[in-house]
Amino acid sequence: MKHSRSRTILIRPFALGVCFVLVLLFITYFQFATEIDYQHNNDDPGPIFSLCNHSNQQPLTNPSGFITTIREFTWDNLLSAYKNKKNDTEEFSFWCSKLLTLIKPALIAPPKVKVNTSCETPPTLQFPSNVPLCTRLKTPRKVAVLLQFGFDADILEIHFHELNDIVDKFFLLESTFTYYLGVPKPLIWEALKGQPRFEKFLHKVVHFVLDEQDVLNAQLDAVKVEKGKVQGNSYNIENLQEKMRWIKFMQWNSVANYFDGNDLLGFGDSDEIPNRNVVYYLKHCVMPSNPVDIGIWFPFGRIDQAFQTDWPVRGHPYSYGDPTYWTLDAAVAYGAYFHNNPPPSRQRGRSPGYLIGGMHMTHYGYFPFQLAKILTKIEGIGETVQNEIASKIQFVMNKLKVGDKNYSMSEVEQIDAFKNIEAELTKLPANFKKRIISLDSFKLKYPDEYTNLIKLPWFYDCNRERYPLWEGKHDGRLDKR
Repeated sequence: MKHSRSRTILIRPFALGVCFVLVLLFITYFQFATEIDYQHNNDDPGPIFSLCNHSNQQPLTNPSGFITTIREFTWDNLLSAYKNKKNDTEEFSFWCSKLLTLIKPALIAPPKVKVNTSCETPPTLQFPSNVPLCTRLKTPRKVAVLLQFGFDADILEIHFHELNDIVDKFFLLESTFTYYLGVPKPLIWEALKGQPRFEKFLHKVVHFVLDEQDVLNAQLDAVKVEKGKVQGNSYNIENLQEKMRWIKFMQWNSVANYFDGNDLLGFGDSDEIPNRNVVYYLKHCVMPSNPVDIGIWFPFGRIDQAFQTDWPVRGHPYSYGDPTYWTLDAAVAYGAYFHNNPPPSRQRGRSPGYLIGGMHMTHYGYFPFQLAKILTKIEGIGETVQNEIASKIQFVMNKLKVGDKNYSMSEVEQIDAFKNIEAELTKLPANFKKRIISLDSFKLKYPDEYTNLIKLPWFYDCNRERYPLWEGKHDGRLDKR
């Protein structure tokens, strides 16, 4: 009995200690969960995102603090490194990555204008009038959309709304490095998924991350990891991402067994948005070809114009021939899994058949997005383009009066500076202007094409004030207030 009593005496302090630790853990979790819940309910990126920032500069914790953050950044170092990146890619990579990390909360900040409550229900689905007569399938296909995703959070929101009631799964491939020079970049989706605007889509989203380990596993000559950083030219890195998107999907489906051979896979980028009725047709009807491209309208940043593209579907010069839809069986037959064959992906107008209707929401004018885009763009290779980008960086520096520590911007001055920057960053190259036609002229010249090709995503169309830059208006979410 004495032995039992002594053991009981020893156990009591131990049990009390365990209880004490559990109470502390519960309190800590409650405080952390409360902070997350507060941010979640307020649709605000908040200070939690500063946890990922290890620079000396104070991280952006509120969208309206963007102007201070951006003015305090060491732009001279970035510009110098950009001009010298041919000789020293490491220096440019460091400053570019630092800036991307600093502006991440601004990149994911929700629009200032709330969602129009009359847009809660999408329009009724119907087969387009310009497609072949539908031969109905006995069972509708399940639909997967495989998207490469970078920085365009607002466009992803619009894309999800356009296809949500048709698509079964959205697969997002996001990379920890950029196409251009393999610059390390922050991940966006993990932060976005806590915002109320994405809550209704979470059960359908599968997030794939491409990182340095994937590059090592791929064992490619064209893309390698050296000195802890991805090395390779822009197009080879893009091709690697398309290959890994396919491999990661196949790995997922081999475990989940969710999609069958006749189910539909759509390959594209997050800004390549097909019209919902076209995808509805592919879900229920025999495909005109397998694969099939969906030619979409390319407005190039403003909805009052159309751009003559390099990759149209046949006979439709103002279309852009992505995304591309395959059945799973056709995709597997095209690109043998884990072999050196090219992966199934976007065909850019080269598929045997096509449908038309949708919108390529590229060149979005939101300042932080444009800033991220010009520093990491895959097209930023030629000397002319590089000089143009350097000029845009200098323009931003001048408008924000970077380096003048004694200057304090008023609200009016800041808004004026942002308007000028938005206009400058979205300005098209001079050689593109001859390929632009106003939508009014397009409608008069190509009335049938206007009806069939020009399709605004329904959620955008009902929330134009939420995304004002598509109409050349100022986006005020980052203004001082």
